[in-house]
Amino acid sequence: AFQDIVLDFGGRERNDLGMFLEWWEDNKHKKFIQLSGDVDAVQIVTIHKSKGLQFNYVLIPFCAWNLDHDRMKAPNLWVKSDQKLFRNAGYLPVKYSSALENTYFNEYYLEERSRCYLDNLNLLYVALTRAKSGLIISAPHIDTKAAKNSVAQVLYESIQHGEATKTKWNETMNIWQTGDWKNSENDKSDGGNS
Repeated sequence: AFQDIVLDFGGRERNDLGMFLEWWEDNKHKKFIQLSGDVDAVQIVTIHKSKGLQFNYVLIPFCAWNLDHDRMKAPNLWVKSDQKLFRNAGYLPVKYSSALENTYFNEYYLEERSRCYLDNLNLLYVALTRAKSGLIISAPHIDTKAAKNSVAQVLYESIQHGEATKTKWNETMNIWQTGDWKNSENDKSDGGNS
């Protein structure tokens, strides 16, 4: 589709890369590719966009987003306190940080952290419930820094402590697997090795 756009531009205008790039900046928001649901293709969507949808198979390649706010992108909280020092100050902006846990603004910190955890756990729920036939998740090992305080840690601990799940954990391969892979009708005609 993009190649068709380039060729169409070249046929209508001069065949000039610079002119095409200028035109593209002005018109790219008007161009899109629409695929019907019947096309046998992979769809790449965010978890947010997948909400309410179902797919035969779902791959979640980087299942390790933080449960809490990133330090570099932490929001400001508007806080107030009845303590003598802050009583007449009204609402004050403070940077969200675990350092607030030991301050007069502890309640605001804990409330924001709870909301953030809940949002990220809800996102995990959405991600895990989109598949009809198969779900493949890739997450960092629990001993890595990337897994600490992330949904990867939640998954690992859920598997390890769940009576129904811990028996299917393969410690040497670091894999949890259940169910059987079934080939579709199309795969059976070519030997089914997919």
